[in-house]
Amino acid sequence: MGSIGLRNAVDGVISTQARLGTAEGRIATVKARNIAEEAAMGIRFNELAGVDQYEAALKVAEIEAQLEAALVTTSRLTSLSLANYL
Repeated sequence: MGSIGLRNAVDGVISTQARLGTAEGRIATVKARNIAEEAAMGIRFNELAGVDQYEAALKVAEIEAQLEAALVTTSRLTSLSLANYL
């Protein structure tokens, strides 16, 4: 009887180890999938919301130059008068 009980116990341990291995495999698969999805979402977020800092700096400089030109033009227009023209 002792060897049968021991055999049943060993079989139970082996069965438990097999189920544990299966669960670990599923966890590893889900973890890998989550990592891939996180990377894809990060890339998509950068496409939607991210702006290249160099590109943004160039755009800001361009807008500043346009604003400065508009202010110079406005300043010149306000200094014009019909008396100065004649």
